[in-house]
Amino acid sequence: MSTKAAYIKSSNTWHLPSGTFDETVSLSTGVRAVLKQSGDMTASSFDETYNSLDAIGWHVNDQGYRWWQDPNNQVFGTENAYGNSNWGIYKQSNIYTTARKHAGKDNLYGVHIFRYPNIGADSTWGGLAFYPPAASKLRGHTYRFSFDYRGYSNGNWMEVYNNTTVGWGDLGIWLPTPWYASIAPFDTDWEWKRYEYTYTIQDAYLDWVPGSNTPVWDPNTQYGDWQPVQYNGFVYRKPSWTGQPTKGVPPDQEYPSIWDWRVPMTAGYFDLYGNLKIGFSYENQGSRGTHVYVDNIQITDITENVSWNLTSTGWEADTISETTMKVFAKGTALVGLNVGDGTDRFAVDGPRLLQINGTTVYEQYGGRGLRLTIIDEASGSVEFDQVYDTYGDDAATTTLAQKLATITSSKVWVMTSFDAINPNSSLDAQMRTMGSRLLVNDGSLYSVYTGGGVRHPYAAVGRGQKVIKEDGSNQLDTVYKRKGVIDLRI
Repeated sequence: MSTKAAYIKSSNTWHLPSGTFDETVSLSTGVRAVLKQSGDMTASSFDETYNSLDAIGWHVNDQGYRWWQDPNNQVFGTENAYGNSNWGIYKQSNIYTTARKHAGKDNLYGVHIFRYPNIGADSTWGGLAFYPPAASKLRGHTYRFSFDYRGYSNGNWMEVYNNTTVGWGDLGIWLPTPWYASIAPFDTDWEWKRYEYTYTIQDAYLDWVPGSNTPVWDPNTQYGDWQPVQYNGFVYRKPSWTGQPTKGVPPDQEYPSIWDWRVPMTAGYFDLYGNLKIGFSYENQGSRGTHVYVDNIQITDITENVSWNLTSTGWEADTISETTMKVFAKGTALVGLNVGDGTDRFAVDGPRLLQINGTTVYEQYGGRGLRLTIIDEASGSVEFDQVYDTYGDDAATTTLAQKLATITSSKVWVMTSFDAINPNSSLDAQMRTMGSRLLVNDGSLYSVYTGGGVRHPYAAVGRGQKVIKEDGSNQLDTVYKRKGVIDLRI
């Protein structure tokens, strides 16, 4: 049979080369869509399942940084810890979390978690910490927590978990962790990977009684550090920085001098679903350090609707989009930040690459400069493809600018770097006209040229006279260095 609708599992999208879903038909009660043997799909209505994190709010300032919840307070930044309201970070002196423009996958921004190379473990704990809103914690509801990520984890697991607070979740009184589903050590070569974890809000955690899993105080027991006990309706904590409890003396008589903290044994006293973490623990850093980007963070209520499941009553979906073209592009360089052995700790070398709808247009090791490819959006066919030596040939750089200026709105274009690139006034002017921030030599912190050097990884995709998405970095950047990678559907 001829397939007229193809489901792309990795991105939870449908590709409809022959048109749109037919939503004019009447379907049986409870059936939202029917996939016919012919390959046609008929549908009632499709609404994107509500992302409960939308309640938190997103704000962007004029300089392009993402600010969270309150537009008057910057809560992310290289030296700004903790944050405010629902979004925030936890950091120590050698870990940095920022919201970085031009570093996201589909969104404009990516949250960047960075640890410098060759640093001991003592102060490398931290990452993204945020408080899900009430819509993400409804009793008995099932949620899918998801995000995209890329980068290098320094051989360590990236921790992802839900608890009453990030860092010290048991608070010394043995509070449980509702779920812990971390990501194994990874090196994605700057290509995006997908994380999804499904969990149900359980009564046992919503109604958790503090101290219910700790022993009842016993006058015949000599208690030591970090041994919580139950006593007269409270759970008491004994930390390591106070003296030894007196054997046989009830904890309420040595509170708060010895037993420094107590909490009533009241059901639901703590919100065990209160905090989510994406980040890292104390680990020694090797020659490459840690550099990870996270984007498209969502908590989706899938209680009655799991991503494209075929049930006895028909197809159901929580994500649907009509797509015309899948673009994957990678721009590279030859050298970057040396780790002392001749290799680049950020791994920005290798061939440039372009794939359209899963078909490789090129994978080229060579061809210094920028390669421009123009695709007819309606047919998906490549109509133009040429390398311009924008490092050694100023005239070629100008010719590239002139060619870019001729692209019409019916065409999609892609540019990727290899080896070295340089700007000139013609290309700067054209890219500025197209809305570029990275490939304009204007001294901004986003420009790949700012900071010097010539081997700047860069990739971009656009339509007509507009940049849709671009990614890249400066050769000498010690924090945000990466390949330029585009991975999106347009």
